[in-house]
This record gives sequence, C-alpha cells and structure tokens, in this order.
Amino acid sequence: MLDPNILLPLLAKMLATALVVVSASVAAERAGSVLGALILALPISAGPGTAMRQEFRSRSHS
Repeated sequence: MLDPNILLPLLAKMLATALVVVSASVAAERAGSVLGALILALPISAGPGTAMRQEFRSRSHS
C-alpha cells in the first residue's frame, strides 16, 4: 500500500498544478491574445527563477 506521507503531498501538488493551469487558461481566454500570452508564459518563466532563488537561499543559509 502507498504511504500517506508520500501520497498526500503528491496529490496536493497535482491539484495545485491543475488549478494553476486551468486558472491561467481561463484568464488568458478572457484577456485576449497578447495579454493572454503573457499570462500563460508567466508560470513557465517564473518556475526556473523560483527554483534558482531557492537554491541560492539554501546555499547561503548553510
């Protein structure tokens, strides 16, 4: 059987990802083509930057 300590965080991440994708899609559909493209590109461009910032912070605190 799957461990709940592994399964619950995984399900939470899956639901959060789906919520972000659906919300961005709905917002882009309502905003128009140019602003919609910016809205949809934001999660893609913000992800690597957030990961790098977290990596730099963890190195500076250790």
